Amino acid sequence: DLSAMAVDIPELDHPGQKGSLRSIWFPMVIADQATLDVVVLTAATHYVMVGRTLCDPEILYKLKEDAIMSVNHALQSPKLGTSDQLIRAVAKMAAYEAGFAGDKAQYHVHMKDLLKI
Repeated sequence: DLSAMAVDIPELDHPGQKGSLRSIWFPMVIADQATLDVVVLTAATHYVMVGRTLCDPEILYKLKEDAIMSVNHALQSPKLGTSDQLIRAVAKMAAYEAGFAGDKAQYHVHMKDLLKI
């Protein structure tokens, strides 16, 4: 049930409009493979970092590899190569590198890719 999984988050909602996570953000994420892969990587890493579960680091490496492959695939596509979805995915990947991985070099790689897009 999406309503149990995507709860109301006031910071995401417009004034007087509850449910933006369900009605706007969730559909936007699942509509694009690169965005979905980056969000899954970010969510899984966060889940591990807050101590909710132990995880084999190989799983997170695989999720990161999947996210990077999806972004690279979209970059090669004439249709997706300059899309809003790809901009979202690359920006989220940069945020992941800065926030979770602490890899400044990779953060800058993603930010340069954003400028190219």
